[in-house]
Amino acid sequence: MFNFDPPTIAVITSLTALVSALAALLNVVVAWLTARFNSRAAYRLESSKLYFNAQTDAFSKLMSAAAAFRTDPSAENALQLNSALSYAVLYCSESSREVISRYGQVLISLAHDHSEQSAIKLAHAQVAAQIAMQQELSALQTIKLK
Repeated sequence: MFNFDPPTIAVITSLTALVSALAALLNVVVAWLTARFNSRAAYRLESSKLYFNAQTDAFSKLMSAAAAFRTDPSAENALQLNSALSYAVLYCSESSREVISRYGQVLISLAHDHSEQSAIKLAHAQVAAQIAMQQELSALQTIKLK
């Protein structure tokens, strides 16, 4: 059917070997790029998980310390509240940091005032802080793995 002379067969064989070698090289490069991309994505995902867990822990400790301080505004509970506030604001944007700090200020300033007016003021500050914390936690859900 086909009748090739030996030099033509040698050229075709050489070209076939070259194409095979290039395909193998391309396969190695693609595999390396895929592994690198997957590794980076896994790192970013794990980092986001760790940050989310730390942020959740900080906000939970803040709310617990605030409840304990409101019940018993002792020096020990004030120290715990201050520590929890400091821990929580580490994981916040500037606007949330201000809202959470304001909540701490209101909580401390109204420590011994149990009037209805102060309870309303404290409730507003607490709700604002909780909304800010919720927004901070929700912001992590929109992070894209680049």
